[in-house]
Amino acid sequence: MRVFRFCLAMKHTPLVALFALIAVGCSRTTPDTQWPPEGPGKLPYIPMPAEDDIFGDSEEPEVDAPNAADQPAAIEAELPAPPKATLSRAATCADKKCELKGFVVAPAKAAPASDANSPAAVWSHDIAKDSVVIIPRHHELECFTLVLDGSVLVSGDDGGAAQALSTWGVARAPGCGVMIRAREGEAKTVIAVATNKESLETSLARAKAKPWEVRWKKRPSALHNFALDKVDDHAWGGGAFHARIGVGGAEPALTASFGLLRASKDGSVAEHDHPTWEHIAVLSGSGRIQIAGASQPVAPGAVFHIPKTVKHGFTTDGKQQLLAVQLYSPSGPEQRFVKLAKEAAAADKAKSP
Repeated sequence: MRVFRFCLAMKHTPLVALFALIAVGCSRTTPDTQWPPEGPGKLPYIPMPAEDDIFGDSEEPEVDAPNAADQPAAIEAELPAPPKATLSRAATCADKKCELKGFVVAPAKAAPASDANSPAAVWSHDIAKDSVVIIPRHHELECFTLVLDGSVLVSGDDGGAAQALSTWGVARAPGCGVMIRAREGEAKTVIAVATNKESLETSLARAKAKPWEVRWKKRPSALHNFALDKVDDHAWGGGAFHARIGVGGAEPALTASFGLLRASKDGSVAEHDHPTWEHIAVLSGSGRIQIAGASQPVAPGAVFHIPKTVKHGFTTDGKQQLLAVQLYSPSGPEQRFVKLAKEAAAADKAKSP
């Protein structure tokens, strides 16, 4: 600073002396340069003094170094206690028997136009103690029952031993024809029904027009159950994303996959698409979902049916982790979670000494 002020003050100094002083004194403030410059096609950078550097003392503001990683935080692999979420499509069974003659619960309000072509429906169903929900037989349909709170007994209407389920337990009933009874108090469940045809609406219309034609005499395959907190956890993105697949993850394609998708509170999902439908029922989490360029709010209870080949993505608001029931119909896209987890594990192993 003093050297520049001195240089400016030398107005009456002979020209030769002035140039000599600049060469000797002012050059002390000139930064060293490097030649050849770093990087291809680059010229050496020599910063010019700012006006404040010449006419007054000042300090350059501190600039935070950019966070190159900007990776979302990892979350624990273990499942939390199930949130007692009520979905936007919901029902309560307080009678001794609640038979869903239409196979699904009607939505509380008008659904988006795309839902009419959806091959699946998802809703929450609260069942009072000793009450039973009955879903009739339909050879084109498959039913899933997830327990969020309490416990239930699930049995087929074709006989056989009832299967007991508690929290995070799921029963899969190919062909439906299933009875779900609450035991030891009220049970909170999520029920999904999917068709192996083009749309659920078409299958339900067929059942209404010719009910005797859709009723099977022999179940397509046996009922079975599993616990989502016991199946493999597939993690990627540094542990920020997790998936648990109860049904699916392997060939051949099934009527529908069934699992859980989780993401950290700062974990967003870039836009992408699938060759099959995706169905998301949000149990916890918040942000925005983009479907075909339109942004919609995400909050606990929201249900989204995303048509095949339609671009979609999720942007978190950073408030809470995302936890959602996820189905693909037919199954298939969930296999990428298995692949991502294997690639992440291999990368971690390669980094370890």
